[in-house]
Amino acid sequence: MRTHARVAGMLVTLLGLAPGATAATAKLDYDGVPKGDDYRTAPYIESGITTTVNQGHFELYDDATGDDGDQAFNLDEQNTGLSKVTLTAHGGGTFDVVRLDIVNPADTVGEYTISAIGGTGGSIPAPTTMGTIEFSDYAPAFHGITALVITQHTPGTFTFDDLELNVLPEPGRLASLGAAGLALLALSRRRAR
Repeated sequence: MRTHARVAGMLVTLLGLAPGATAATAKLDYDGVPKGDDYRTAPYIESGITTTVNQGHFELYDDATGDDGDQAFNLDEQNTGLSKVTLTAHGGGTFDVVRLDIVNPADTVGEYTISAIGGTGGSIPAPTTMGTIEFSDYAPAFHGITALVITQHTPGTFTFDDLELNVLPEPGRLASLGAAGLALLALSRRRAR
């Protein structure tokens, strides 16, 4: 009976720690980049997400759909050739893509692709109309991924803003939590003898 009480106590403790292991919402609005910052190639970090240029460049435009001072992320081939950027959780980790606001859509289908690396994968052509992409429409794709890659295939522009992600807890933390629970269980059984 005492063993059952100990196990129940450990479960309550572990469940009490579990809420700290939930996903954190990260929103990239690119408003922290200096105004008029064109032909940018250096990595940009915001809300724990790193935007890295793999080829070409990106720049920030005023976002006519947002508040004054709102900026949007733009890709094009001007001066540096076709562009490709990769977004990752800073320091590693996985995330789910939730939504993305399209400010200036692609001119043609296939001009740009939005691809997920790792997890459930997934790839879609960049939209040719303004609006919001709800990535739940593509489930189970774009979940538990390690990177989101936006690739330009032909000349033209693609501008977006307000990328929302759910950054998932590191599996190591959850494994450590489980290992601690098993250790406590073993210790309580040992003492019960």
